[in-house]
Amino acid sequence: MTTRLMAGLGTDLQPTALGLASISLVAIAGLARDKMALPLSRVHLLLLLCCLYSFLISFVHDSYSIQSFGNYTSLFVFSLFGFWTVRFGALSISPILVSIGAWLLTGTVQSYIDRQFGLQLLFHSRTTSDRGVASLAAEPSYYGICCLFLLFSMQFFRTHTPSKQRVILITEVLLVFQIILLAKSMFAILGLVVWLFSSFILKPNKSIKFTLGASFLFLIGGGAIVALGGERLNKLMNGFFSNPLSLFKTDASANQRLSDIAGAVYGFLSQLPLAFGYGTNTWVAYQEEIGRISNFFWYGKSYRIMSGYGAAMFELGFVGLVIPITCFVSFWRHDCYRIRAIGISLSIVMFAAVPLALPMFSFLIGISEGATFLNQRSRALAVALSGIGKLDTLAT
Repeated sequence: MTTRLMAGLGTDLQPTALGLASISLVAIAGLARDKMALPLSRVHLLLLLCCLYSFLISFVHDSYSIQSFGNYTSLFVFSLFGFWTVRFGALSISPILVSIGAWLLTGTVQSYIDRQFGLQLLFHSRTTSDRGVASLAAEPSYYGICCLFLLFSMQFFRTHTPSKQRVILITEVLLVFQIILLAKSMFAILGLVVWLFSSFILKPNKSIKFTLGASFLFLIGGGAIVALGGERLNKLMNGFFSNPLSLFKTDASANQRLSDIAGAVYGFLSQLPLAFGYGTNTWVAYQEEIGRISNFFWYGKSYRIMSGYGAAMFELGFVGLVIPITCFVSFWRHDCYRIRAIGISLSIVMFAAVPLALPMFSFLIGISEGATFLNQRSRALAVALSGIGKLDTLAT
């Protein structure tokens, strides 16, 4: 019922998670004995600024979209919820493993037994016989992105829970299996490749053994995509590596997604530092102008911006640029090269048709900020203990 109501409001994203996260934040704040102990990182202050600014411009522009404003609200609420979850030691790997198991079970049954399995639980699901399965998502691309973000979340557990390394490794393999062989999503695979390659480049002190092992895994992964990826995925991969411009020119889906990115960036640069707000007519006008400038984009108009970061830049102007920069910095300041590589991968993936309201994206930012907080506290404690040790030495 909730999804049907929201569909009437112009969105197919369930507000259930946003409502539960908001209630949880209020409960945490209410139960906290020391209200001043409830932290807000600088990243959250910047995201809150973007949220408030998006609310203000809704009064200036004629058109107002609940979904667009909800994107920025979700970005702040979910990231803060993830931050406080880590900050107060409430983050557990068990619920995430259960979630991954549900995705895997549904996707496997749909792929090899019954393609309609589990679709009764969804408001709608979009896929075709030459694409991957959608599992519990609306479409295969969304399924692949969810698995990619779950894979990213495993990197924090790998860093901070050394006792569960074997479980984490098996989980990572199962997530890659879902991305490549079940979802068969080009954008998710691109995000995975960018993350793996960035991790390889950023890893310090690479040995010959590690380099050969990584090269072997890349070859195995590429062979699996060619052998089992399906006709459409193979066509997209071959087109991407042989002639990317031709692929984006001829494939309708790729053409529309690139058109949205180009239109959003063009509008952002032409209107700096002002914001366009949520007016659909303005967005459609810029798409038409992009079409007049170049006949490269031919697929047609979309009535909402199919780009997470692109939408932020187009709707909020210069303030919207804060979002991709802040998110990148949140991951980049970690010591672990695998987590730093997440920031690079997200910088590409979030320009695709991934909404800012996706809970796992914001939650990842919150986990990143929480891990940074714990690392800083550990270092401060180590420095304090070292100072005490030196005082004891001097006293004796």
